[in-house]
Amino acid sequence: MEEYQDYKFRKVSRDTILSFLNLYGVTLFNRSNLLMNCSEETSIKVSIITAAYKSKTTIGEAINSVANQTYPNIEHIIIEGKSEDGTLEEIRRYKHNRMRLISESDDGLFHAFNKGIKEATGDVIGFVHSDDFFAHKKTLARIMAEFEDPTVEAVFSDLDYISNIDKSLVIR
Repeated sequence: MEEYQDYKFRKVSRDTILSFLNLYGVTLFNRSNLLMNCSEETSIKVSIITAAYKSKTTIGEAINSVANQTYPNIEHIIIEGKSEDGTLEEIRRYKHNRMRLISESDDGLFHAFNKGIKEATGDVIGFVHSDDFFAHKKTLARIMAEFEDPTVEAVFSDLDYISNIDKSLVIR
């Protein structure tokens, strides 16, 4: 989606992080207090994790939405669960230089997410599901700007459910 809506991002402290994780569209959280020590010249590293299983028709858009982010310091970790529908081939088709792929069997979505978290090297971790995408190329840059406040431990936003036929049509 080229048009950019001005979403309001919400900031929370460490005490409330666990109640928010994956309840909202975009959730990124600080892995440690490393953000407190980053200089202005250093770009905070963000790890985006995508779990994919039988996602051939949607994974390409998810990958592109991460690859096209203007924020410079991103690693995109894709955990592919040994799909047999062509998902792995589709992931390889959309491969970009900030992406790492792990393709092995897992025990479901949250097991895959946990694998991604273990592999992540970023100071901030976020999730983009295989059938989701960032609505704008500056989404991560705007979210990361919120982490400049040292009291912020997590940032999340609402999401739009859109038609898979007409992406300009918001369903809810």
